[in-house]
Parts: sequence; structure tokens; C-alpha cells
Amino acid sequence: MELDELAGELPPSINAGDELTDKNSSILRSFIESKWDEVRAVYDSQVRAAGCYYKTKLLGCSRAAAVDIGWAGSGTMALYRLSGEAWNLGCDVRGIVAGTNTVYNAEPDAAEPFLQSGRMVAYLYSQSHNRDLLKKHDPDKGYNVFWELLLSSDNPQFVGFYEGDERKGVDDIYDAALDITMRFGKRDVDPDGVAEIQRGILDFVTQYKEHFEEYPYMFNISGRDVYAPLLAVACKNERYLHEIEKKFKLEINVV
Repeated sequence: MELDELAGELPPSINAGDELTDKNSSILRSFIESKWDEVRAVYDSQVRAAGCYYKTKLLGCSRAAAVDIGWAGSGTMALYRLSGEAWNLGCDVRGIVAGTNTVYNAEPDAAEPFLQSGRMVAYLYSQSHNRDLLKKHDPDKGYNVFWELLLSSDNPQFVGFYEGDERKGVDDIYDAALDITMRFGKRDVDPDGVAEIQRGILDFVTQYKEHFEEYPYMFNISGRDVYAPLLAVACKNERYLHEIEKKFKLEINVV
């Protein structure tokens, strides 16, 4: 059964085209949970294909780090669960993120169990350090987008792993040795703009190294210092940052 077929079985009190709100979300959640075995079956093939890929990457590794910009840490934790429970890789996967969910998120504490247990660490801020940044960083004002733009790639969005040769787009990659396809979607940012950002980063790193190569302690840069430039340009209701966003033609949640 495909996911769009499940939509045809929705309870009478909710329709596929309805807006999801706090009044009907519990109904949808109960419906999804009642169909969870069918939902999982839809993704079984992709889980197997992903397992083939990660087994080659983590072969012989006892520990690995998944690095991501943030924010709830769901990607890292999914990889951690799958590597241990679905693929039995015997590899201890931990997460390193730039920042976490903040007080403005619907689930501000989503990453806290992982942070407290050491399963994940945050560089810029979390509830246990740089709390002023935690209170400043507001996704509704575009702060997540600004950081993702700064650290963006010109690669298209990754859609998923598929068994066999399932190429549908020009950017899809088929690995004949593993017999899996890595499928990619659209690009969410102007590639020329990304190249400009990356050149600027590399130029800064080169100059910084030239000035401080004899002082290795200067390479211990705190997350608070790294966040400081964004604070400097976030005045006047983030007007400057939104102008930058327009320049790079960023499209949110592109697949």
C-alpha cells in the first residue's frame, strides 16, 4: 500500500485537504499510529537500501560522528537507531550539531535527552550553554535559514535511497556495486551564490591561519564567538539578513 492510498482511509472527521491544527492533530496522529505497520512497510525497501550504503561507510568502525547544522537532532538519532536496531552495524553513532531547537520551537526540549546523555553535542548554544543565544535564535525570524544559507552546498536536496536502478532525475546516482540508487531533488539555493559564500569562508580561513599559525591556542574558537557576526547583522528587525536571503534566491523545504 502506498502512502497516498492511506489518505483514502482517513476517519470521517478529517479530510486529506484539511489544514493541520491543534484541534485535529490528535485525530491524524491516532490514525497514523493505527496504520504504523503499513507506513513502515512503505519504507522497508528504502531502509534496506540505506543499510547497504552505510554498511560500506561504517565497516570496521566502532564509533562515528554525524555532523549536521541542527536543529532537533532527528537525523542523527534516526541514523543511531537504524545502525543499531535495523542494520546491526555495531557502531556507536553520535551527533555534532551547530545549534538546537530553541524556546520558540513547538518542541524546545526535543534534543535535551540526547545532549544530557552525551549522545549529541551542540557547538553554538543549547539549554546548558550560551543561553542568551538560545533566547535570541528565533526560527520564525529566519535564523535557521540564515545559518543554513551560510553553511549551504550547491548540491540538490537528497530525497532518499532506493533499491535497484531507480534513477528519475539528472542528479540521481546509481551504485552498481550495491545495486542502489541515491535520489536527489531540486536545488534550494542559487549555486553561484553558494560558491561565493564558500570562497569567502576559505579566504577567511586562509588569512586567519596566516595571522595565527604561531599561536595554536587561537584556533580554540568558541561557539559564542562564531555566532557573534550574525548578532552584529541581525539588528533593525533582521532587515539586512532578509536582503541577503533574497539575493541568493533561497527556496525553503524544496524537494
